[in-house]
Amino acid sequence: MSHTLPQGVTVTAGSQARRMPPHNPDPRATLRSMTQIGRLAWTAIDCRHPHALAEFYSAITDWPIDETVSDDAWVQLVSDAGATLGFQRVDDYQPPQWPGQEHPQQEHLDFEVDDLDVGELAVLSIGARKHELQPGTLFRVYLDPEDHPFCLILPGG
Repeated sequence: MSHTLPQGVTVTAGSQARRMPPHNPDPRATLRSMTQIGRLAWTAIDCRHPHALAEFYSAITDWPIDETVSDDAWVQLVSDAGATLGFQRVDDYQPPQWPGQEHPQQEHLDFEVDDLDVGELAVLSIGARKHELQPGTLFRVYLDPEDHPFCLILPGG
């Protein structure tokens, strides 16, 4: 995604937009050299049954459900990692059909595991299904209980 900045305006990490000296002909050069614009805080996943799907991902991550902010339409997990997974009810939810494009996945989650076979047994035991298409050897593709694709990956995979 590209953003067009007004002439002479730049954004630097940890600061607000500011005017650049007129001698810099390309304010986008500062943007290209930035290492961080923001920090991932949330990933919200659309679904039919937020609480059930939150329980599934809680079992994978060992992050508990935050009951203080959860209700029938929104459930979130508490994470010490800095980012939070949220699950929001969508009444007319259509699950992704990976790798097809009629209902594309839009995004997916990768979970690093030390052993793919052990990880597979664990996710299958909590309700995941192994996808029929397995395009790699350093990762495996699964479907959660609402058909979102996700992967178990080996370190460096």
